[in-house]
Amino acid sequence: LYIGSIISAVTGCTSYLPVRSQAVLVSEFDKPSNVRRLVRAAVVNGEVTILSKNQASSVLSSFVGANCYIDIPKGSSVSKVSKVDIIKIPEALL
Repeated sequence: LYIGSIISAVTGCTSYLPVRSQAVLVSEFDKPSNVRRLVRAAVVNGEVTILSKNQASSVLSSFVGANCYIDIPKGSSVSKVSKVDIIKIPEALL
């Protein structure tokens, strides 16, 4: 997310900027957190799926197939079929 903003600022090209939107969560994720959480996921046709249960920062395999982050605010949790905020990773960076 940071590198896209830097590239966009240097080049003046907005295709590297992340895009915020909403999607329907079609998989389970019931881990409440005391901090804001960005969960790696994939969005297709307005439905977002969490690809890996293990979302630790050291687990690079959870990035495979991911094209967005689910933005879970501090102190909240999300459930299946709920509408969630997502941050799409720009195609130029995938």
